[in-house]
Amino acid sequence: MDRSPFMNYQGMGAIQWLVALPLIVIPVLLFWLFNRFISYESGVAFLFMLGLLGLIFRSHIINFIAQVYKRNKYVMIQGFKEKGE
Repeated sequence: MDRSPFMNYQGMGAIQWLVALPLIVIPVLLFWLFNRFISYESGVAFLFMLGLLGLIFRSHIINFIAQVYKRNKYVMIQGFKEKGE
């Protein structure tokens, strides 16, 4: 990891790209549906509302993810130990 952090994809494997793909494709698909069947403005308004909801509920979402992690952390640690052996 001795390169510049700008546009550096060292350490990014296929799994990270597969996880990120729905985060990119789903909003674009939903925008397309709104744009196609209602109007361009409704598609933009939908994306705006989605982003606004994300900002409003950000702390709740982070807390939920932290709780899920805390419940599963020992299982994940055990999985890493088994993989390393």
